[in-house]
Amino acid sequence: MPDQLQMRRCEGRDEDGYVRLNLEFMDDVKGGSDYWGAIQTPTADQLRRVFREILRMPETMQVFVAELKGEVVAYVNAYTVYSVWSLGKALTIDDLYVDARFRGQGIGRALMEFTEAFAWEQGYKRVQLHAEMKNVGAHRLYLDLGYEAEDMVFFMKRGKGGESWNK
Repeated sequence: MPDQLQMRRCEGRDEDGYVRLNLEFMDDVKGGSDYWGAIQTPTADQLRRVFREILRMPETMQVFVAELKGEVVAYVNAYTVYSVWSLGKALTIDDLYVDARFRGQGIGRALMEFTEAFAWEQGYKRVQLHAEMKNVGAHRLYLDLGYEAEDMVFFMKRGKGGESWNK
């Protein structure tokens, strides 16, 4: 792991890095998925609006970043749900993305551990996530971190009469 790596909660000053990484992430995912490939990639301006909205919802949305020498090089998008099964809050990690230039250095692992520490300190009862079936590298990371794979299927429905959510 790089020496000067810092993990922290995302702030307004991270907007450019967050938008850049999200656009890269979307490009990466779209190539390997019929569902994601059919969805129009948002513009940078659309993602900037989403970023600002996320920052206004700190009780529901949590975004954490890894910063190296002043550059945001990774992020976690997560959201809070209340789980009756866990008798309390569960943190759902929706996205973990590490800039391709910095992969293989332990940044994703460090950011996951930082996110988990936040969850336990804030009284969450469970941390959960989902990963694309083809993303075996992510599967290895999550298993190495102690997550257990469950037999579940993730369903999605497009809005507005079957169109993509953002068209």
